[in-house]
Amino acid sequence: LQEAALIWPYEIALHQDLADRLRDLGDHAAEVLERRAVIALEPTDQAEAYYLLARAEHDAGDDDAARRSVLRALSVAPNYGEALELLLEIRGTGGRR
Repeated sequence: LQEAALIWPYEIALHQDLADRLRDLGDHAAEVLERRAVIALEPTDQAEAYYLLARAEHDAGDDDAARRSVLRALSVAPNYGEALELLLEIRGTGGRR
């Protein structure tokens, strides 16, 4: 999938699939890069894209970036329940891990 993403860099689905697989493997730093690529390609569901980026950043230990991303998700969809829960989770860690 990584090679396919390099060959077809503008295919959102490839980056999403690769990010999902990297999450499953626990490679959160690489997942963050793929989630950022998805956002750069302007997906239809911006709120979900920013939420998934925030989740990956949080899992990677970068709560400051995760907070910014989850707030972007909430700016698009203020009642996005999972994003609200993630924001509370991030606040519970005090912004640091």
